[in-house]
Amino acid sequence: MQVEWTVDLIANTVTHRDGWIFQLKSHPDDDGGLTGECIAQPNPMTAEHMAHAPRIARLAGEAFMMALRNEPRH
Repeated sequence: MQVEWTVDLIANTVTHRDGWIFQLKSHPDDDGGLTGECIAQPNPMTAEHMAHAPRIARLAGEAFMMALRNEPRH
């Protein structure tokens, strides 16, 4: 099984196996939400990639939040 996501909690990035990379930051209103920015995308970008981009972005946020919840507390 190929891992779909890699989450880096130090850099606050989520990388998808297709080449998408999102950087997440705390929401400016500090309401506990996140703001995400796509900092890299698959190359070459296909019509299929574009069609799935909104879903990939949403899943990146979910993967990041799951990693935060699973992070060991010190």
